[in-house]
Amino acid sequence: MKTTLLLSALALTLTALPVAAQDLVLPSGPPRNAAEQRLQDRVDAQIQINRERGFYSPGQIRRQERYERRQRAQQRWEREERRRWEREERRRDRYWGN
Repeated sequence: MKTTLLLSALALTLTALPVAAQDLVLPSGPPRNAAEQRLQDRVDAQIQINRERGFYSPGQIRRQERYERRQRAQQRWEREERRRWEREERRRDRYWGN
């Protein structure tokens, strides 16, 4: 009896999984409403932009995004360091009266 109940519960759970998963991903069929159409249009536009940039796989995109973040952080650090250096020079100039 317990085995039958467990197996039937497991079967129901497994058959219900794809329905729940459909809500979490883009539908494979045509969009059902305007919101899905807008989302699909945004996804298609981003895919097109990525292809124009030469990226065809998600791994390439992630690596490029990481590279760009590092570049921006490096540039920001250089700007801050340059400002800090200039500020210290002005402070020294005022102190020494130049």
